[in-house]
Amino acid sequence: MKNRKNRVLGIMISTSLVLGMIPGTALIGSAVDGTLFVNNISVAEASSGDGWSFDADSNTLTLENYDFTGVGMAPPTDSTVIMYYPYDTPLTIELKGTNNIVQGDGSNKTWWGIYSRSDLIFKGDGTLNASTTDGGYRGAPIYCEKNVTIDGSCTINATSGTVTNGPQGHGIGGGDKSTLTIFPDATVDLNGPKGGAAGTVIYVAVSVTNGSNTTYYGSLSDALSAWNDNTTLTLLKDITTDTTINVTGTKTLDLNGYGIKKTGSGKVIFVDNQANLTLNDSAPTRTDTGDDRPAGVSGGYITGGYDDRGAGIRNEGKLEINGGTITGNTSTAHGGGIYTIYGSLVMNGGTITGNTAGGVGGGVCGSGLFTMNDGKITDNTSNESRGGGGVFLDNAFTMNGGEISGNKAPNGNGGGITINGGSFTVSGNVKISDNTAKDQVNNVYVPNSNKA
Repeated sequence: MKNRKNRVLGIMISTSLVLGMIPGTALIGSAVDGTLFVNNISVAEASSGDGWSFDADSNTLTLENYDFTGVGMAPPTDSTVIMYYPYDTPLTIELKGTNNIVQGDGSNKTWWGIYSRSDLIFKGDGTLNASTTDGGYRGAPIYCEKNVTIDGSCTINATSGTVTNGPQGHGIGGGDKSTLTIFPDATVDLNGPKGGAAGTVIYVAVSVTNGSNTTYYGSLSDALSAWNDNTTLTLLKDITTDTTINVTGTKTLDLNGYGIKKTGSGKVIFVDNQANLTLNDSAPTRTDTGDDRPAGVSGGYITGGYDDRGAGIRNEGKLEINGGTITGNTSTAHGGGIYTIYGSLVMNGGTITGNTAGGVGGGVCGSGLFTMNDGKITDNTSNESRGGGGVFLDNAFTMNGGEISGNKAPNGNGGGITINGGSFTVSGNVKISDNTAKDQVNNVYVPNSNKA
């Protein structure tokens, strides 16, 4: 989101041109085109001042404990703007510490705290408190003619005083076609007589990446519409959905340390029989998310499914699990966590835990091929006599690594694993232990003696 470009300085524009581009403002004097002004200081003259510094290479203005109360003088000569940016290249403002801007003196003039003619990007971990005084002619503490993005873990509180003219008077002002994009880690409080923000506001929840291009969306449904073949859908906050996520084609889902919680009945994810889904979790240690996070679970998770076969995920195609936790899903029949049929399941990592099946396969059930190279299947429950608290399979199960432990079959055999009609091949460093069953076949039950 950064554009690096050499600064172009020295082209003067007249007051009438400035006024023509900003109807109704009280700007007086002239500005240097392509120059950022902080109060009455041009970055062409100085790259830093009290509480601020500017890096031309990254086009970034850093505010660190900047504090200003008054009328403002940028562009120079009796203006009503504190920070003015007239260039086409997007400007990044990095916030550090606590920064305060109070613009205006209560008189009937136009008050702009920060005015940008191009895209404006806020980032950092600091705070910006910006406000304008009551009784102004028009204005806003932050105004952008194009689009504003608030990223990082920064905090922005922006409040506009009362205005007597025009459509301004927002915490963050802009045109009707402007978009304010707010990322989940940012804290934003916007107020004004005309509302918090002008234009469209997107509270980012999900992104879709296609090659080097990433697009951000405020809702899961919008992101799913753009989740095409060979693209990656990434969670940027915890998601709650009342509809099943249907997967077709070849796609990647990155939980990114966040969760998908299904409400109501139905499975969380359905993988079509011609589909290939790769499940990743790029932030497996994340815990600082919402109240819906299951107890003891770190990183991304899939929970809340309630269906007859495959409450967490029903896989009819090819499913590869590299990370994430599938937990707290309930099947009234088989496969509380995953029901895999026709295709294949490959588990290279991740955890399947705390799922329940009214029938067999509390963790994993199905007739598809299952290869487990790593990961954990723990503390799942099967309630049918055939068991398979952790895994119940009617096909080949190859276990090259990983752990299957603490699963239960309280009404039958195979507390850990039941292989009902296929082969079971074990190699490498595996752990199969501490599973329990009613009929004392606790860990592995292979009724047809087909263990390889």
